Amino acid sequence: MRRPPTGAMNKAAAKIVPAGLFVLAFGLYAATAAPEFLFDDNPEFIASSHVLGVTHPPGYALFSLAGKLFTALVPAGTAFSVNLVSVFFGALAVTAVYFLLAEVGCRGGVAAAGAVLLGVSRTFWSQSVQAEVYSPNAFFTVASLWLVLRVTGKRDGRLALLLALVVAAGAVMHYSLLLLAPVFVVMLLSRLGAGRAAALLLPAVFAAAVCLSADVYLPLRSSSNPEIYWGSPDTWEGFVEHVRGVQTKRGEQEVPFADKAKFAADYARQFGRQFFAPLLIFILPGLAWTWRRSRAAALVFLPGFAVNAAVFVLALNYLFSERAVYVVSFFYIPSYFLAGVFLVSGVEAAMRFLNSNGFSGAPVYGVFLLLAAVSAGTNWRYADRRGDTIAHDYGMNILDTVERDGVVFAPIEVEAFPIACLRTVANQRRDVRMYGHHGARAADVYAAGKMDVPYKDAVSLGRTEALVLTGQTGRVPVYYTLQRPFGDDPRFRIFADGLVYRVNPRKHEIFEENPWDGYRMRGISWSGGEHLDYVTRSVVTKYGMRRAEGWLQRGETERALALIERVIEFNPRSRFLRATAAGIYLALGDLFRAGDEYEKALDAPPEHVEVSVDTVAIHTNLSFIYGRMGRRDKALEMIRRAVELAPGAPELRVNLGKTYWHMGDCGKAVAELEKAVGLGHMEAPVFNILGICYEQLGDAAKAERMYMKSVSLDPGYSEVYRDAGVFYAYKKKDFGRAVAMLKRYLELEPEPEDRFDIEVTLGIMNRRLGRCAESLKHLDAALKLFPGAPGEKKSVISNLRGECLEELGRHEEALAEYEKAVGNDPGSANAHRNLGFLLAERNNDAARAAEHLSNYLRLAPGAEDRKMVESKLSELLKAMK
Repeated sequence: MRRPPTGAMNKAAAKIVPAGLFVLAFGLYAATAAPEFLFDDNPEFIASSHVLGVTHPPGYALFSLAGKLFTALVPAGTAFSVNLVSVFFGALAVTAVYFLLAEVGCRGGVAAAGAVLLGVSRTFWSQSVQAEVYSPNAFFTVASLWLVLRVTGKRDGRLALLLALVVAAGAVMHYSLLLLAPVFVVMLLSRLGAGRAAALLLPAVFAAAVCLSADVYLPLRSSSNPEIYWGSPDTWEGFVEHVRGVQTKRGEQEVPFADKAKFAADYARQFGRQFFAPLLIFILPGLAWTWRRSRAAALVFLPGFAVNAAVFVLALNYLFSERAVYVVSFFYIPSYFLAGVFLVSGVEAAMRFLNSNGFSGAPVYGVFLLLAAVSAGTNWRYADRRGDTIAHDYGMNILDTVERDGVVFAPIEVEAFPIACLRTVANQRRDVRMYGHHGARAADVYAAGKMDVPYKDAVSLGRTEALVLTGQTGRVPVYYTLQRPFGDDPRFRIFADGLVYRVNPRKHEIFEENPWDGYRMRGISWSGGEHLDYVTRSVVTKYGMRRAEGWLQRGETERALALIERVIEFNPRSRFLRATAAGIYLALGDLFRAGDEYEKALDAPPEHVEVSVDTVAIHTNLSFIYGRMGRRDKALEMIRRAVELAPGAPELRVNLGKTYWHMGDCGKAVAELEKAVGLGHMEAPVFNILGICYEQLGDAAKAERMYMKSVSLDPGYSEVYRDAGVFYAYKKKDFGRAVAMLKRYLELEPEPEDRFDIEVTLGIMNRRLGRCAESLKHLDAALKLFPGAPGEKKSVISNLRGECLEELGRHEEALAEYEKAVGNDPGSANAHRNLGFLLAERNNDAARAAEHLSNYLRLAPGAEDRKMVESKLSELLKAMK
């Protein structure tokens, strides 16, 4: 039998090998694909494909369209069908890698094995088994790299048009491909020449525009108000903003260089995980071989690698955190692939070197295949999502907890997207209404299902909350997926109810019914977990903390604390977990343990890509704890740090101002409180403290304005009447207004802790006003409130009573009160004076009168009436002679 010509065999192999690679990769990814949705953006992409919605910026129009196509072509359930989009593009990417390696100069066997190696790299494999944009992005990236090499090698203008189409389509799928566009342009200009490149410019722009026009889908679908609908791309400004992705840029802090260094170190760590470590020794030889064999490839791959890695490692304004590391790890895939090309080229270089020196390269190839197999086995557990139902069960457990017609506030994607996907795709619990808030703009309200609140009124989640809570609490059940502090607002109380928090539940709903009995707990275990990604691990952590909170609510404290310790051991680097545990200890009154956990929370990496309210809250709570412990310097340090993290938060300025006030630094307190007012914090307590501070700083006019502003803002705020009353009594000497203020204070607070002092002050003020009967009433009330008052205070009261009784003509009673005053406090100058004059005028007891007046002159050497008293004393002494 005659063998076919070698050329024919090569042509057959050129068709069979890529097709085989596609089938192999497709089968592998489909076999390990998630049967349902996972966490992060995956459920949003599935739901958006189902209803042809508008996803978060920049919109991902091509993915939604591709997902809808797959739901029609593969009727295997919407979630799995849309996951197959990534399976399909992942298999295409593996095939494209084969062609790219062949273009560089790798022979068929090495190129095929290299394509498989990159296909089972850790991060790429994990993204090829779920509905995400990163495997399509990998395909378009590799295809564009191959086309650039073909264009520059063959100088074929038609391929340049195809390159424009591929780059544009890839940019619509994921904007990161645009990072490579400058590299491509420079290469085309250098190889084709400026004239040839200019001639291709207009057709290339037209070709790119054809693909970019896919984004017209966004305003078209927006006009139909689909259930999955972000932003307002139906207007020109909204469309531009959406496509640019501005709404996702929430953090404005400038990330320190130390965080950039951490990202670089983490990139190296993650890069080392993509392939079995011994394989990395081939990268440098491959780089050298590529440089010698194909200078064009090296000049494309090296800048491409550098740009992709550098932008996402150094340019993003992200705080270094587990969340940030998780988010940007998928952006690194193109750089992993480019490094992988050098790795495979290194294997080719080693085999060619052995062959050229009379040795067989087969052993190197065999070792490469073995290491590639080990790499696949190592990454299998991380990438395999066949049995992963945690996200699906999490969303269902939450929905099962919510009562009929309930309202759910889900402010973060981890809860909002699974719930939305279940309601939109699986038609689960359509009676439930869900509100969420994502992106930077206050008007962005993400809603799965229609909101009863008109969109024009829902200018922010806070506004939506206010409308729902005030209008529907009591009529419909209201839930939160995160703890929502209502402070001391008596209208709202929040209780742990399974995985969510219920607002104002009836008692039996929390303490008699236990949703945990019916929860799906597949995959939930607080041990191991090394193979779980960041988001899934955090959700497993939430299961533990929510259950512990439920036990605490039922009084099972020891059981709850034991579970908290177990969950902390499972996820010790979780800032959320540490902060939640600290909050529980704080609620139990264990300040020291709460402070320790909050400090550990600060040591753990943040779980957001920007400064978050959680991090600010940790500093704020630590300030409170240190203040309670008497460690005022630490309290001040913590609240100052909170203000530095969120300088535009007026509440933090208020807390900092109060801290300065408690420390006696009224100047700094005024500065911070005035800034809070400038930021819109117009609450009565703030102006009351400003009044106190200005009073202490000696600015009576400003103090009075602040007190009156506080009264006008909240006429029912009791403390301002007390503080303003004292101000009018002792600073302004306006005794009438002082009495009016203090009486209003007692009307609002009938039994305040300081009632004794207020009654005494009212007695003094009424005495000054000549209202002796009213003064006696308040002084008697004070004595009745505090019969065991210290001698000095009793002396003041008795002396005032004596003055009032004397003015009313009740001289014997007055004399007795003055005697009590002197007896209670022999150092009371005024009591000695009053007693001396009364004895002189009414009892004709010159000796005793002279004794008391002498004591007065001794005790009050600088008294204003000293000359008068000395004159009276002189008369008494003459009379005694």
